[in-house]
Amino acid sequence: ERVKDRQFMDTVDLIWDNPPYTTAGMKEQILQELVKVDKPFALLLPASVLHAKFLHDTLDVSKLQCIAMRKVHVRKAEDSGTVPFKYLVWLCYKTQLPRDLLFS
Repeated sequence: ERVKDRQFMDTVDLIWDNPPYTTAGMKEQILQELVKVDKPFALLLPASVLHAKFLHDTLDVSKLQCIAMRKVHVRKAEDSGTVPFKYLVWLCYKTQLPRDLLFS
């Protein structure tokens, strides 16, 4: 919702977020909204999203970069035990990192 607030978005240089993704459609909707506001962003996503058709249809892949972490600790607010994904990346767009693929 904040991305639709033009006055707020004028104060933003970079969006760095780990929003909840309940469905593949939600990921696609979030990416489409972020592309519309034309701000650089980094989102924590399952690594499998790099192969998703909607990603390549939505983003200019020449501006796409990725930070792959060696180790990520994921903890859900509710104690449900397991996490549905283990391999995460920071999907970066228009961030002008020194390389397209970084390992941390």
